[in-house]
Amino acid sequence: MPKSLTTKQKTTPEERRAAILGAAFEVFVERGFEAATTAEIVRRARTSKRTLYEFFASKQEILTALIRYGAAKMQPSPELPEPQNRQQFLVVLE
Repeated sequence: MPKSLTTKQKTTPEERRAAILGAAFEVFVERGFEAATTAEIVRRARTSKRTLYEFFASKQEILTALIRYGAAKMQPSPELPEPQNRQQFLVVLE
C-alpha cells in the first residue's frame, strides 16, 4: 500500500493556518461573512473545529487575519524606487 494511504501526512502549523485562511476566504466571498459558518470553513480546510480554534478565537478573528494579510500584500516593496514623476509612478504601479 502506498505510504500516503497508510499514514496521515503531517502538516506544519503554518500550512494548517494557511488552509483555514484560504477556506475562510472562499466561504466569505461565496456566502458573505454573516452566512459563513465555521463548519463550512473546517470542511473546506479539511481540518477540525478544534484546529481552527487553536489558531483563531472566532470567525471575526479569521476575517481580521485575512484583512491584515491583504493589507500587508498591498504595501510597496522597499526595493521599489521612489517615483519622481508621473511616468515613473506608472512604471512602479505595474
